Amino acid sequence: MSWQKFTNVTLSNGSKTVTINGGAATNAVLEGSALVYQNKFYEIEAVAATTFTLAENWPEASAANVAIKILSTSDAIEPTVQKAVTLMNDNGEDFLALLNAWKDLASTDGVVNLTDSNGDVYPIQGFLNQASIALAKMQEFGLGGFTDVVNNITSGTMDSVKLPGFYSITSAVTGGPIATVHYDLIVHGRSDIYTKQLAWAVTGATHGDLYTREQYNGVWQPWRPIPTGYYQPEESAGIGAKVAMWYTGPAVGDGGVVNASDLKYWYMDSSGILSALGSPVGVWKNTAGLTVVPNRLANFTRTD
Repeated sequence: MSWQKFTNVTLSNGSKTVTINGGAATNAVLEGSALVYQNKFYEIEAVAATTFTLAENWPEASAANVAIKILSTSDAIEPTVQKAVTLMNDNGEDFLALLNAWKDLASTDGVVNLTDSNGDVYPIQGFLNQASIALAKMQEFGLGGFTDVVNNITSGTMDSVKLPGFYSITSAVTGGPIATVHYDLIVHGRSDIYTKQLAWAVTGATHGDLYTREQYNGVWQPWRPIPTGYYQPEESAGIGAKVAMWYTGPAVGDGGVVNASDLKYWYMDSSGILSALGSPVGVWKNTAGLTVVPNRLANFTRTD
């Protein structure tokens, strides 16, 4: 049993007031507790900073500077229990309201207002279409489905396409590997002056060809072809010489015919940079070794 003790109080016959002397704190005493004096119990009806108020007048003789004990009773803790029950009920109502709000949030892409037991309102964004919204945002960059590339560039120069993303470049745009060709373009970069471009030709005789270049410290470097054929060329260097030759047609087995129209190469022009696609000439090799193909190529048969 837990007791509280007050060692200096005044009890007055015929009065409900019990005076607490010496500044002892009364804040821990609950209304409904029992005052115990000389093994007798008296109910405390109210508690103040320096006094207790009894439920009935003090029936005994007056006494000054005496000691009493305070005993908590079930009546004393009832208000506290009731407060706890009220708080739990409020929390339960808030929880149920939250569950209902989650249902609302899952069924709308608008704003749901959640009101707690204090009347405070919390606006929360619904998420019914958040997945489709996120997918649509991805598709703006050419990801997440077979959709047209949103970044459709129809004029200007490819030199200005620096933001990372997926682009469709029409034939009217300048600065591509070959003029008047439509390209699909991937751009990757870490700043406005350091950028990389990867371009696929999607129209004309060069469709399917692949090219890359980079912007280094603000200066665009020449386009470089990425060979995609089945044969690798002899390489040469110098002004007017082939830089690369490759086969872009279907796979050809032993005895199959290689079409000359599927042979392509790049050459170095007089400025020392890669120039337009030229007529296939020069040295070719296959798995059997080197085959000299002079000037204009005719179709030839592969032999292993």
